[in-house]
Amino acid sequence: MKIALISASLHPQSRSYVLARHCSDIASARGAEVDLIDLRSYALPLHTGTAECKTPEVSALTERVRAATSMTPMRR
Repeated sequence: MKIALISASLHPQSRSYVLARHCSDIASARGAEVDLIDLRSYALPLHTGTAECKTPEVSALTERVRAATSMTPMRR
């Protein structure tokens, strides 16, 4: 299983990133392949719904997310 784990907090001392890294370590220890994506590392444009939003960085991130294993939602 390949997981795309996205840390979206842009704070320089993000506690969310620490949590994401911890989750990544646990998932990796259980055999998952984890792609930890830290959005602080990218200069992303504000999304306006126009073609200007489709920068090379956005395209690269889109491919990283698409590469993750598709999961079927759990039923109750």
